[in-house]
Amino acid sequence: MSIQTLGLNNYQKKLYIYGPKGTKKFIEKIYDAFIHTKKINMEVFEVYGKFLETKDFFLTALPLEHDSPTNGYSFEEKEKIRINKAKLKKLKISGKSPELGKLALGSDIKINGKLIKAKDLTYKQRGKKISFIFDTRLCDNARKLAKNSRLAIIESTFLEASENGKELAQEYKHLTAAQAGKLAKSEKVEELILTHFSQRYEHKEKLLLDEAKKIFKNTKISEDFMTINLED
Repeated sequence: MSIQTLGLNNYQKKLYIYGPKGTKKFIEKIYDAFIHTKKINMEVFEVYGKFLETKDFFLTALPLEHDSPTNGYSFEEKEKIRINKAKLKKLKISGKSPELGKLALGSDIKINGKLIKAKDLTYKQRGKKISFIFDTRLCDNARKLAKNSRLAIIESTFLEASENGKELAQEYKHLTAAQAGKLAKSEKVEELILTHFSQRYEHKEKLLLDEAKKIFKNTKISEDFMTINLED
């Protein structure tokens, strides 16, 4: 939904917009050119590095290499302390005990007069990472964003195997499906979703999928309303 449409529909909430350097000026130009109704309440942030953080996750933005300013993004869960259920069972401790929540905070507890040390019954679980890499040629920041991602959503605008595919990708600063596959493989991504295809491959997306899968097997093509289960 466009900013203009939000204004026409009397949008009441505050809209937060995040983007690369130059986003504020771009939004101002949109207002000057198109908005002739009530302006909505919004705040624009030009972001770089870690720009949003909660107790559970954080978001990172890094500039990519394209003809116009563009960012790639990553969403990362923070490391969590988990309770080892197998050890609980072995010690005959009920998993419903209200004291167990203290273990997850790193505190020792007493159950039935017995001291239970947090370090003996817990372990650290690395958080999941999702990366979003669009509108770029291959660059260091694309590699940083993709590194160790549970899921990487990466553009594959061109087919490298097609005529001048690699050259066109370099000229227009985009990636080929093969480059997306190589990026996922080199940065130890677990699952790759291809997106942002040139119109020349309309109804031929399987060519892009096949090219990437030759390099990185766990690859899928993006689809409207697609859902991905990231549970372990």
